[in-house]
Amino acid sequence: MTAQELLIRQSERNLATLIETVRAFPKDKLDWKPAPGARSALNQLQEIATILEMSGDMYGKRKLEFNMDDYGTWVARREQYTDAEELIEMITKTTAHNNEEIAKIADDQLLTPFEMPWPGDFTLVDIMSYHQWNMAYHDAQINYLASMLETPSEE
Repeated sequence: MTAQELLIRQSERNLATLIETVRAFPKDKLDWKPAPGARSALNQLQEIATILEMSGDMYGKRKLEFNMDDYGTWVARREQYTDAEELIEMITKTTAHNNEEIAKIADDQLLTPFEMPWPGDFTLVDIMSYHQWNMAYHDAQINYLASMLETPSEE
């Protein structure tokens, strides 16, 4: 199994788990936040569904082009999506597209330097794993929010 195949497999598994988590989450609580400034399940889904759209041809360019103006525009745009099923559909499509792009990358390119808009040394394979990691991270966060909504037991 190649690195690309592993990342694609893990992305597909993370996507399936994320969908299961979202569909089990109380629909009337999707925008609930445990504290001011905290993130809701909806907010996290909005991120996953739209973040790759602002990445452009990052794999081809070996660079993520990003600035604070882009960030503000992205945040405003992602907030227009409030339906969980629509967000799931968007995440499914962006994951499939991301996996197609990953499958095209040759093994000898995996350690190619990748330019990010913040400090640090990055390679292409580091960035290839981001979407898979991001889905797993937010799946865990949404599960944590769900656990906070559960009624405490009387033990």
